[in-house]
Amino acid sequence: SVLGLHAAGELSVDPEGDVNRRKCPFLRKNNTYIFGAVIDTKQYNTEAECRQKCRDKKKCRFYTYKNGGTTCYLQGHKSNVNQSVATRFDPFNGWVSAIKLC
Repeated sequence: SVLGLHAAGELSVDPEGDVNRRKCPFLRKNNTYIFGAVIDTKQYNTEAECRQKCRDKKKCRFYTYKNGGTTCYLQGHKSNVNQSVATRFDPFNGWVSAIKLC
């Protein structure tokens, strides 16, 4: 599915589609969004490397950004349902914090 966002860091891979985005968006700077819960604050080079870090491999998602960044997410993370903080790697801005709004 298409995010309709064109800022740096736009997702180029979104396997979960619109349903998860509506269910649990992450708001970050410049009013663009990231989704899921980050596994670890490092830049993963391959999906296999990402999956090795997952507590539940079935829920592991590896995202590649159009600007070259990659991030490993765990869908449905419930450490804090109401609000939690996630980070991802952005080649232009470094690590970007995001607030989970669900």
